[in-house]
Formats: sequence, C-alpha cells, structure tokens
Amino acid sequence: MDQFNRMRDRKLQGFSPSVLYMLMNYHWPGNVRELEKLVDRVVVLRGQGIVEPEDLPEKMRTMWTPSQPAGTVEIPDEGFCLDMAVREFERELISRALKKAEGVKNKAARLLGIKRTTLIEKLKRHSRLFPRSI
Repeated sequence: MDQFNRMRDRKLQGFSPSVLYMLMNYHWPGNVRELEKLVDRVVVLRGQGIVEPEDLPEKMRTMWTPSQPAGTVEIPDEGFCLDMAVREFERELISRALKKAEGVKNKAARLLGIKRTTLIEKLKRHSRLFPRSI
C-alpha cells in the first residue's frame, strides 16, 4: 500500500478489520499479482482514508454480505470468523436504523428495540473497530 501511495501520490491509511478478514479469506486465484493489482486499484479509487468492504470488487464482497439472511450465507470450506460477521451485521443494522431515523439516535434506538445509551455504546465500539463512522 505504501509503495502504491508513493507511486500514485495518494494517502490511503489502511484497511478496515472487515476488509482484512475478506482479503485473508479470499482464495487468490491470481496469487500475488492479483493482490498487487487490487491494492493499486484501491489506492487509485479510494485515494485516502480507510479501505471499507464497499471499496473491494464484488467478487470479494459476495463471500459474505451483512444484508444476507443467515440461511443464504455461504460458509467457505476454510471457514470464516463468526464474530466479524456478527459485528458487520450489527453495524449494518445500526447504519440502516440511523438513516431511517434521519440521524436521530432516540428514534434509531427505538427502531432497533434498544435503549439510546446502548446504541451510543455500540456506536463507540463500532467506531473503534471500523474507523469510518456509521
């Protein structure tokens, strides 16, 4: 990433935990060259900040997407991280509730069936896990 940042005059800071998980669990048919091309592409397209799942090609994101009901999630032969999947799913639900509530945390908490203080704590935890805020 640093090499491509210098070469492309960009300021990409890193990868979110969920992206790292996806990269580590992708089967990489093109091996190192495919990884290099992906990092170069992300540096160019993202330019700065933290790489999030939506910055990756669809073939990597379809491995697991938080909007899928549990019955349709494919579990790869090599397995996957349940904790990461649960955190991503929770993050997605919180994000959707906040959008529906137009950013009003009281209303978003009601939509999720939790207390406002619980929502605030979850937002804090997710901001530490996923640097780009919900």
